[in-house]
Amino acid sequence: MVHRRVFTARNKQAAFCAGLVFILAFAAFAAFFRLDAAGVNSWDEARHGVNAYEMMKTGNWIVNLYRYKPDYWNLKPPLSFWAIMLGFRLFGTTVLALRFYAALSMFATVLLVARFVYKRYGRVACLAASAVLATESILYRFHYGRSGDADALFGFLCTLCVLSLFWSQKDRRWLFLSGFSFSLAFLDKSWHACILLAVAGLFLLLSGRLFHLGGRIWAGTLACAFGPVAIWAGLRYAADGTAFFRGMIDRDLLARSSRPLEGHGGGILYYVNETLFQNSLGLLMLVALVCLLLWLAFRHGRVSASTRTDALLFFLWIVIPFVFFSLAETKYSWYILPTVIPLSIVGGVACGYAWSQARTTAFRIIAVALSGVAVYAVAGNAYCTVSVVMSGSVSPIQQFLRGPVAADARGRTAYLADTNGGDWQQDEIYVGEAYADLRCMDGGLTAFAKDSSGVAIVNAKRCSAQEATAGGLHVRAQQDGFLLLTHADAARHPRPGL
Repeated sequence: MVHRRVFTARNKQAAFCAGLVFILAFAAFAAFFRLDAAGVNSWDEARHGVNAYEMMKTGNWIVNLYRYKPDYWNLKPPLSFWAIMLGFRLFGTTVLALRFYAALSMFATVLLVARFVYKRYGRVACLAASAVLATESILYRFHYGRSGDADALFGFLCTLCVLSLFWSQKDRRWLFLSGFSFSLAFLDKSWHACILLAVAGLFLLLSGRLFHLGGRIWAGTLACAFGPVAIWAGLRYAADGTAFFRGMIDRDLLARSSRPLEGHGGGILYYVNETLFQNSLGLLMLVALVCLLLWLAFRHGRVSASTRTDALLFFLWIVIPFVFFSLAETKYSWYILPTVIPLSIVGGVACGYAWSQARTTAFRIIAVALSGVAVYAVAGNAYCTVSVVMSGSVSPIQQFLRGPVAADARGRTAYLADTNGGDWQQDEIYVGEAYADLRCMDGGLTAFAKDSSGVAIVNAKRCSAQEATAGGLHVRAQQDGFLLLTHADAARHPRPGL
């Protein structure tokens, strides 16, 4: 009998390990497979790429640049730019390198959640939470796990910050990591990180721990939370004074809060609809809530203090971002995506509790119902995620900049004459700089005519090869409806120094 119990326990652990490996393999596939297959998005992925590329080219690690001038439109601190620059060092200045840190952040978030839930809530909860999170398709679409934006890294840092609050219940020194994670989150997404201050502050206050931490813990936590931000702020102030900080406050904080910028507005339930009503996660959370209420109704005895504390922290982690971002007038769907992480954890923990209490007919019905919804949510999202990973295309202009232009015009000043005019779009600037080290100049063919050493990328619908040749230009390359033109008598000059 003892042998049977040991054998059964081993089988359960083996099944758990196999299931977790499969989930992590799917998470790796969803994050990394064909990461560079889709073209670069002009907003805001390309902007981050240009900032990072030009910072690396100039050796300026503090001031983010756009077209080799300080960028006062992208008003984010430099952590995401540094992460992209590291990708450039590892993989070259490619689209893969641009997106690698976001994909790694997404995969690391799944790993972190799996470890936390397993240690705290058990195997069933770990498998359910990890599967829900790893397959959630909205985390692999625009602006998150497969895009070179700051949001996936921000989501990982938010998760690390709040999970450190869970761990600090046993060892207060985990608050140091929580504070440091907040600092990095601020250096990644600026004012967005303030939701973490609200979560941590309210949790410590409502749990009764705020005034019992001790001077050493307070000093260490505050130093970790604000020290790195203060160092960066000092370096940035020394570089260009108050200009960047005025933009951070006036535009990124006050303007976004008080009015919908660039037409991005929405009602008070905008983020609830985006997160819960457009995918199966909302159904899972609804069933989990009903099951929790039934569990409390049938349960005999009081809920433990640790369970109440965990429930409080999960409640704050989920609700505070919804409240903060819903009250702001400017609304973007990706602002709320980090909240999918605690929602996934809560859904998984609910599954684990349901199975651990499945000793009566009522609890077995709850466990089966909740598990069925979880399986439905995971299967549906996995299908959508695979579709996202396997889709994606590169526009002809980006293909042209990656190929013939990179081969024949590296380091040149470049002018664009497309059907939309002579100004470069952000995605075109990133690809032109990253793949061909172009100095992208506006003005189209008119400006190109005055630059004897420059090149022009021309849409053949606007100017055919025959017309270009007749006008005294040389066609160096032609592909997918685009021409690479130089002046017929121009020598190949190197790009002028910056």
